[in-house]
Amino acid sequence: MKLPKVTFDNWSPWADRDRLACRGSPGVYLLAFDMSPNEDVLVTDERIIYIGQTCASLQQRWRQFQRAASGAEGGHSGGESFRERCNGRSLAELYLAPWAPPMNPGALRDAYIKFVERQLILDWVIEHDRLPRCNTS
Repeated sequence: MKLPKVTFDNWSPWADRDRLACRGSPGVYLLAFDMSPNEDVLVTDERIIYIGQTCASLQQRWRQFQRAASGAEGGHSGGESFRERCNGRSLAELYLAPWAPPMNPGALRDAYIKFVERQLILDWVIEHDRLPRCNTS
């Protein structure tokens, strides 16, 4: 079986996340500061602060991040880390690049999503010798 290529959508402002076509799908996402919507997505870019995944909908996971980052509730370690480690930066400054694999629901899709997230984190750590600022493992 040939797995789909990982190609992230362009950077979008955090405020535009609910307009993204892939929002209802599971997938992997990158969060960063100081990006531009016209800028290529480089998965080892030093400005990336978080690499995450969900096998539910991206939109649901982003809402969890938003609530945790805002201090409303926990449930998203990246959001909690954002609140603690991003020195008062605003969610309005955040950019998002998602990828939703075009695969049928099931164990293979979910395993692939989890694998891709772990591979991206590993690649980022190899490049920078540390985790992205808001990833804890």
